Amino acid sequence: MPIDFPSSTLRSFPSLLHFADPVLDAHPDNVIRSKPTTTTPYPSTVTFLNEPRMFEPTPPSADSLVLSSGSDADEVNSEQYLSTVTPLSVKEVRDLHRHAIALKRVVHMTTKGKDASMYALVIAGNGNGLVGYGEGKDTNASKAGRKAFHEAVKGLDSVSIHKGSDGSRTIETQVEAKWGASTVVMRPRPAGFGLRVPPVIHAICRSVGITDLSASIYGSSNPVNVVKAALQILWGGAAPLGMGDGIGGKMRRKDKGRGMRGRIDIERSRGRRIAEVNMSK
Repeated sequence: MPIDFPSSTLRSFPSLLHFADPVLDAHPDNVIRSKPTTTTPYPSTVTFLNEPRMFEPTPPSADSLVLSSGSDADEVNSEQYLSTVTPLSVKEVRDLHRHAIALKRVVHMTTKGKDASMYALVIAGNGNGLVGYGEGKDTNASKAGRKAFHEAVKGLDSVSIHKGSDGSRTIETQVEAKWGASTVVMRPRPAGFGLRVPPVIHAICRSVGITDLSASIYGSSNPVNVVKAALQILWGGAAPLGMGDGIGGKMRRKDKGRGMRGRIDIERSRGRRIAEVNMSK
């Protein structure tokens, strides 16, 4: 049966129709009221229930940004764009080491004549075990460099850095790699040795965070071949045999082979831990 409240009791209840509730109702400033007009004879109200400042700002999507993939692309904010397509934040992208290794004019011969463009090779890294390289082409040199930087950041991969008890930051063991006519040999060195390496490998070490290393280049000193050979051996990943590109084709040349094994990988393969021995004592 319905509950019968006396009129004296009903007067004690708050009137929700005349006074706004601070929790359930929106603030009057967040309500837009539209009065009837000659074209619209009905009144209307629009209530904003969510305050924009209560939530984290939504980052712009990659589709909303102008990508620098075409020859006629506009200027873009590299930091904002890379923060949307990679796990890196804007500050992390801004703090990356960036080294321009090569910038040259190249020509593609077609049936209608020579198609000239600029080629750029850029190395990027965070100085703490992440490094990548990228190549870019464009009729404009600055756009080619920006494209190369974007590819370098998207292709960042980890490098196993040996942090010795003497404070050295070097590689685990001597490694050798060959790309084309270039052969790169890198050797670990103790703390205080420094980077006694060719300029191209010096830029890679600065980007990775290696402080003690010696290296030699045999054969061709083409910087493009040297960069690809050095990073192919420094990156520790290994492509599964027979996998190809995953869709029935051959894998990319830079994905072939096996990179440098880190300390943990060596210990697992041998079944025992590695003990560091200081031969200078």
